[in-house]
Amino acid sequence: MSASLPLQALISQMVPACAACLGATDSRQTEGMNAAVLFLLAVVLLVMVGLVLFGWRLLLQEQRNLAEADAATGELPPCKG
Repeated sequence: MSASLPLQALISQMVPACAACLGATDSRQTEGMNAAVLFLLAVVLLVMVGLVLFGWRLLLQEQRNLAEADAATGELPPCKG
């Protein structure tokens, strides 16, 4: 562990922290990261809305199929399990 200490000191001098890590809220890098986070949240939201709409469509289609089968035969079709 003592051998890695000089290496850590050398690396910390060579690689400075980013503006977001230092708390510079007015830098362009921070603004870009905020925009990227908002974009990814929007993508996740759109995917979730798409999944909900797809499930809703499947539900409505199944209800319509059951209603048509009931109207045609007067009975419910057997469950396919």
